[in-house]
Amino acid sequence: MQRGYKLVHLILDNGSSHRPKYLETWLKNQGFAVEIIVHWLPVRSSWLNQVENFFSQLQRHALMPNNFDGTAMLAGHLLDYINWRNHLPSPIKWTYTANDLRKKYGLPPAQPDRTLAAVAA
Repeated sequence: MQRGYKLVHLILDNGSSHRPKYLETWLKNQGFAVEIIVHWLPVRSSWLNQVENFFSQLQRHALMPNNFDGTAMLAGHLLDYINWRNHLPSPIKWTYTANDLRKKYGLPPAQPDRTLAAVAA
């Protein structure tokens, strides 16, 4: 096991392709050398899914208006946008915490995850 990791937190949205009823059972039966804990993002919380955020920005900034003369022009426009984005990296500044979410659903505050603290140290 590389670096001694024993636990993987898998975070998935509630999209139908990610939510088969047997996924967690299937993961447990694969014999992975790590424990996998699946966390499901709340329904209608696409703002938590960074891929959704990227595609939303891509659509707004690179695909509208959609007057391309062909797929080559479209591909070039998409690559230009991605290159532009890659030259302007900025960290995500989260303001909504796990405890904010837990409070919204009437759950007690989360206890510190000792596994993640050990990995970060």
